[in-house]
Amino acid sequence: MKNLLLLLILVSSTTVTIGQDFDESLQRACEVMGDHYKKREHRKSVEGDKCELKFKVATRDDEDARQFCELNAPWRLIKVERTQDADRHFTICHVEATLMCQPGWVQMFGHCFKMPNKKKVATREEAVNMCKEAHPDADIAFMHHRYIVGVWKNYFRGLKQIWVRATESWDKYIQKTDTVDGDSLALAFSGKHFRFSVFYNSLIKILPDIRLQVLCEYKPPITNAEINFLGKRYSEIYYPVVTVKTGILVRSASSYTGSADILDICKVGVV
Repeated sequence: MKNLLLLLILVSSTTVTIGQDFDESLQRACEVMGDHYKKREHRKSVEGDKCELKFKVATRDDEDARQFCELNAPWRLIKVERTQDADRHFTICHVEATLMCQPGWVQMFGHCFKMPNKKKVATREEAVNMCKEAHPDADIAFMHHRYIVGVWKNYFRGLKQIWVRATESWDKYIQKTDTVDGDSLALAFSGKHFRFSVFYNSLIKILPDIRLQVLCEYKPPITNAEINFLGKRYSEIYYPVVTVKTGILVRSASSYTGSADILDICKVGVV
């Protein structure tokens, strides 16, 4: 055991257990509107599934293209391209599915989403049970940020009103229905329901026995590809990371005690 004037954090994904070895949602999206699909070599690969999603959309500059891709291609964004063919403008989103959602689920911003039954409406309690039946770790969809509403509309056609979860910071956006107000949070893409009427895209708190559509979500297990991606982002801000078979080594100004093998790897990485 030795000491270094570096803090080396070993981030490991050896506990990952997952059935499939690729993300089906990116594969399907790539078949419809993408090109150059590359499936990961195996489920423990440090690189995920990759695709170039091509949109017939003109963007002003690279930053505008990046914002567009982050909203319309909700996997890990690698880079963006802006091209032109005659009078047609295109925005190409190079994305990577670092995580792996179960078949039938769509990966968005590090989470997996699914409508278990597009034609069925349910009370709040029934919605929770439907999500648990769809996946043991699933729950009603959570509003991670304000832009996710538009992404849900793009990928789940026919959404009208759904049950949602959110932090208290969203309370200031809640609208009154004046007819069925309660304690259960919901999102009305279409403001017209036979029990209430509000502006479209309204966040509301209503009685839990109202029947709405159900959108479920669960957090997939961490993968080597996700750890590698996060390590690259860390490298852009702080220090370069060292990729190893079980994850990444991250350094900072502190001390570390570990095995000689790990220290040898680190010495190579910091030269």
